[in-house]
Amino acid sequence: MTRPQRGIHLDVLVQLPDGRVAIELKYLVARFEGIVGGEVFDLPNQGAHDTSRHVVVKDVVRVERLLAAGLADSGWVIALSNDSSYWRPGSKADPIDAMFRIHEGKSLGGVLEWSSRAGKGTTRGRDQPLALQNVYTCGRPDYATVTSATGRRVPLRHLAFAIARA
Repeated sequence: MTRPQRGIHLDVLVQLPDGRVAIELKYLVARFEGIVGGEVFDLPNQGAHDTSRHVVVKDVVRVERLLAAGLADSGWVIALSNDSSYWRPGSKADPIDAMFRIHEGKSLGGVLEWSSRAGKGTTRGRDQPLALQNVYTCGRPDYATVTSATGRRVPLRHLAFAIARA
């Protein structure tokens, strides 16, 4: 993790010949046990999909702000997941995190905030609306398919937002 400015945390800041690239990374996981490429994986079920979606959007806002402040020239927010709850729209008609949903085909832009029905436990420390300067469309291409210890094939998909100055 790097700190391009006091109070700002960033996962990676890469200095390239043509500029600085700010990168935020997320790994949104569901329970998985298996061996992939000789490496043992024992992943917990994270759950808390609503707050995890909020964190991804908050990362986009953070990278946009770094670009606007001249602390980076371009950026990426990348989320890898084995949990289909992130790339499917869900079945609830009016979820509390509707504005933060990051499923396949969803567009994100403008000011995003929780539903008025969201509880204090969900919004504590996350109660300020998030304002995006650009519009982003969520695409979830397959990254890989891995096999669990039980023989179940599990898709990994990624979401990558290229961030540019507004």
